[in-house]
Amino acid sequence: DRFLGNKNTVVRAREAFSDWKVIRSEVIQLTRNAMYDEAAAITKGKGAIHVALLTKRMDSLIKFARNKATEFLEESKQELERGRTFLFSMFVVLVVSILVITSLAYLLFINAQKRNREGDIANELIRNSEEKNRLILNSAGEGIYGLDLNGNTTFVNPKVCELLGFTNEELIGQPMHSLIHHSYADGTVYPREKCPMYGTLADGQSHHITDEVLWRKDGTCFPIEYISVPIHKDGDLFGAVV
Repeated sequence: DRFLGNKNTVVRAREAFSDWKVIRSEVIQLTRNAMYDEAAAITKGKGAIHVALLTKRMDSLIKFARNKATEFLEESKQELERGRTFLFSMFVVLVVSILVITSLAYLLFINAQKRNREGDIANELIRNSEEKNRLILNSAGEGIYGLDLNGNTTFVNPKVCELLGFTNEELIGQPMHSLIHHSYADGTVYPREKCPMYGTLADGQSHHITDEVLWRKDGTCFPIEYISVPIHKDGDLFGAVV
């Protein structure tokens, strides 16, 4: 109690932080699901209110830490005079640790508060998100493509076309497995039902593969490592990204 102060104050601050993490996770999930308006509404509404509550509770902790720092420094001077150097060092280390931790936490919440207040910037980011995603996709150094629930190609980035020798038009809407993943390296047929990419469409789970091949348009194959990740919207599976 001497070092932490009022236990209830600390507990309330910790609970407030835990509650804030839940709100933050909700906003992140909505953003991932392209529910930008809902995410912005939470950010400006209960998110902003909760950040203000966090700031208030963190202020009380920081004020206590500063008061304790002054108190400990005065006590340490007296104990130093009595030759209690070891205790002085322990007090100083403890005070510095409290100040650093609480200051960093305070800066974190102030930054979150600032972001929540920048509603105009957030709305602009939402409006530009599709364009930025397209630019990122096209600039990626690895091949990236999407599948619908039937395994047909929904999008490809330029790297996919470069690796496989197909044009974008030759891939979009086509069943990717029968086009580029139809056989093992030795030429034997690779059944679609055993394909991890289709497995993601069936079980909604990610699959990481390191020892398979893909087949180019010219009939040659090359070794690959890939991960197939499910795409969910509003809790429903509606495709995958490979």
